[in-house]
Amino acid sequence: MGAVGVVAVALWPVVWGLLGGLVAGGYYGLGVEALVYDDGSVEASVALERVGLPVSQAMLEASLDREALEGEAGVSLCLAESPYNVSGGLDLQREGAVLLGGGVFDAGGAMKGVVETVRATPTPGGVRVEAVFRIVGSGGGEAYEEYAFYRIEGLAREAAGYLRLEGFTLERLPQDSGGGVRGRMVFTIPPEVYSGEALPVERLKARVEMDPGGCWTSLTGSLEGDAPTVARALARLLDPGRLAGEEAGLARLLQLYLERMEPQPPTGLSITVEDGKATLRLPRAKPVGGGDPLGVLAGVLLEAGLPGYTKVRIVEVGGGGETVGLREALLQDLAPSGGG
Repeated sequence: MGAVGVVAVALWPVVWGLLGGLVAGGYYGLGVEALVYDDGSVEASVALERVGLPVSQAMLEASLDREALEGEAGVSLCLAESPYNVSGGLDLQREGAVLLGGGVFDAGGAMKGVVETVRATPTPGGVRVEAVFRIVGSGGGEAYEEYAFYRIEGLAREAAGYLRLEGFTLERLPQDSGGGVRGRMVFTIPPEVYSGEALPVERLKARVEMDPGGCWTSLTGSLEGDAPTVARALARLLDPGRLAGEEAGLARLLQLYLERMEPQPPTGLSITVEDGKATLRLPRAKPVGGGDPLGVLAGVLLEAGLPGYTKVRIVEVGGGGETVGLREALLQDLAPSGGG
């Protein structure tokens, strides 16, 4: 849990710096393309020719099927604080209504982080998550156990500050015969993010690789369960009220899109940054409850904060995948109200 928090925070400035640019006050080559299919679905991408990020390359890709969600994220970002390559992973499985598991992370053989238990339990007040972890040094790494715990605590609290989490605590546990430094992290995911008698997850696996020498961090994962439900919950986990203006706008965009549009698996979400150019591709989806997919999409983009004068390139796609129509329009003219 702690190591995953480290990776999440390491990726945070890249992902939010990129996506925040979509709704910032200044736009550099902002373009929107919408593919409209004959089955009533739409797929959109937003591109920026220039983004001000301290990285040369970053990516986030997630494939969405009805009963599976797989993703991979990576960023070229140097982590000067960590002189070791770090690798490891988590494996959680559902037992009844509870999600249980653990994992191990290794830092160059000098430090090991053991996630002894993770327990996610649905309750009337939300999903209660508890994780117990241990940090053990060897070959001289013992001197860094306390520092590692301090860093995990700081990074975890920083990440939690952007999310809808209640009752977040991280406490030091008494030492035992296993050695090292132990801690327990507890928080609750509130009902507005997810409510139900059982979690919509059968199994969750995650793998982390960090190479400070090559300035590359990657996180891969897969989830078995109700993928559309999980995707919506993950989007709602972000709290726009705790984010800056640009980041808040992007959080609203993802939340609105997944609430008003129903993904049509197999599909996916991707974010790429290459030499200052960035592209966000949203999942192919249909409006919830029916309606004009292009109008609903335009309403979501406008409500999230994209300017009404943004040009949208509309590509009509036939049943065989061929282009049957091509036109351009202003975003404000595509929304049902016609306003911006």
